[in-house]
Amino acid sequence: MNETTNPEQVKQIRDILDGLKKQDVYSNEVDGFSSDKKAIENIFEKTNGRSLGEILLRLTVIDSMYSTQMNRRYYALQELAEKLHCLNKKKPLPELFKEFIEGNRDVSLFDGTIGGKKFNLFAENYGISKDGSDKGVAVSLISKYAYFETHYGFPIYDSIACEMYPRIWSYCGFGKKDYQLTIKGDKQRMVGDKTIVAYTKAIDEMIKRLGGNISYDHLDRLLWFVGKIIRGNLSLVLDREGYEWSVDHWFEEDDKGNKVVFDISKVDIDEAYFCKNNTRLRAMFELAKKLK
Repeated sequence: MNETTNPEQVKQIRDILDGLKKQDVYSNEVDGFSSDKKAIENIFEKTNGRSLGEILLRLTVIDSMYSTQMNRRYYALQELAEKLHCLNKKKPLPELFKEFIEGNRDVSLFDGTIGGKKFNLFAENYGISKDGSDKGVAVSLISKYAYFETHYGFPIYDSIACEMYPRIWSYCGFGKKDYQLTIKGDKQRMVGDKTIVAYTKAIDEMIKRLGGNISYDHLDRLLWFVGKIIRGNLSLVLDREGYEWSVDHWFEEDDKGNKVVFDISKVDIDEAYFCKNNTRLRAMFELAKKLK
């Protein structure tokens, strides 16, 4: 560790991640993360993902469970499925995604041609809006597809991870921000091919600085849980009984009188019954409170 690193904070993060190796946050499917993940796993187990129809089915389920909202773009899911299907003919998708991660992040692995038109899976814009204008890239949904295709051997790119990464980086005292998560192009449109390279390298750098031997799956779990807690999306990390308790004890009214305002920095974690017997969940709440 260098002189700017905070050893206690690094140990705190590391302890949470090591704890996840032994047991998940929940031992059953009580939270939204686990139940949604299991549903997607079942779809992948029951389909081989080699036909266009099965790829489209998988994408539709992931898009629904993770709310990536690609279904709001006209034709987007179909177009993405066609490109994944095209690449799969060149090399099975699990192998292709693993080669990218295990190699030097050569994004040209995802180059293909359909109908004489060349494309890159991550750089392509998918779908159109109601007025016919092009929509953006689909890095988030593609990374989630790759995550399940590789049995969690590919890091998930999404807004929560991008929001939590710099907070944890700073919390651990890793010094200046010598990483890049998102890259913008013309008209502030995200450059997907460069972004996936930068993002996966940034994730690897965090794992390295945390001591290594950390799976993408466990790091994603930490980012997701802590991010959802900070955002106040507790229905996705607690069962109904726990959520209703949190609304009664922790949520405040907005200007319309609705109890929807949540601030983790103001809560008393000690009073929460669901944290008393679940050390892993408690650790997530404690970290969220410190990162807030």
